[in-house]
Amino acid sequence: MRPLARLLALACCLCLAACAAKAPRTPPDPGSLWAGYLARQETLARQPDHIEARASLWYTTPERSNRTLVALWGSLARPLRADINASMGASLGLFREDASGWTAYYPQSKEAVVHAGGGAGAGALGVNVPFSLRDVGLLLSGRLLPLTGDAPRASLPLEDGLTAFLLDGKGPAERLVLDPEGRPAELSGGDGEPWTVIFKDYDDPATDLAGVVEMTLPGGRSARLILKSLAMRGQPWPEAATALAIPPDVAVRAARP
Repeated sequence: MRPLARLLALACCLCLAACAAKAPRTPPDPGSLWAGYLARQETLARQPDHIEARASLWYTTPERSNRTLVALWGSLARPLRADINASMGASLGLFREDASGWTAYYPQSKEAVVHAGGGAGAGALGVNVPFSLRDVGLLLSGRLLPLTGDAPRASLPLEDGLTAFLLDGKGPAERLVLDPEGRPAELSGGDGEPWTVIFKDYDDPATDLAGVVEMTLPGGRSARLILKSLAMRGQPWPEAATALAIPPDVAVRAARP
C-alpha cells in the first residue's frame, strides 16, 4: 500500500473510532431497567433500618451560602434525631422526628419549634426543604421505594443512556431517572413548588450508593449533601439516644403552617 493510501486509511479508522466514541448510549429495555431498580430496592430493604450518617450540607439561597455538618441517627421507621453544627463546631440546631411530628431546638437563640402531624419544613436539617428527616435518611441510604412507588405509568429515553420514569403517584415523587445500571440519577416532584434531587458519585463499590445528593429547590435555592459516612446498625438505638430534651427556660412555639 502506498504511503498516501496508508495515511488515508489511518485517517478513516481514526474518524470511525471518534464517531463511535461520540455515539449516544442506547438505553436498556425500560421493563428490565425497572425490574433491576426494584431488585436493588429489595436488597436495600433487607438491611437494618437503624441508620447512622454524617454529611456536609451546603445550603445556598440567592443571598447567601453556608456549610454545616449534619449527624443523623435513629430508625428509618422513626424516631430519628439530627444535630446540625457549624463547620467550627458550634451547635446550630437539634432535631427529632417521630410518627407524631417533629421538634427543633436552636441552642443559640434558645427557642424551640414543635409541629404535630406530617410535613417537613424546618423539621429537616433546619432549612426550608420539602423533606422530612426520614426522607433525608431514605435519600442518603438509597431506599427510594417509599418516595417513588413500585409501578411507573410511562417511560421516556433520555441522552447518555438514561431513562426517565413517570411515577404512579403512590409516593411524593413524580419522576425518577435511572442510569444504565438501574441506579437513581434524578428524582423530582412537588405540588406547585417543584423540587429535584440529583444523585452523584457512585464511587464506593462496597455500598454502590451516591456520595453526593443535590437538591434544587424553589426560589433559586439549593442544598448539597456530601456523605462522609453511613452505617446501618443491626441493633436499635437506645431510647435515650434518640430523645431530645428541651431546657425548661426555652421558649417553645408551634411551627408556622
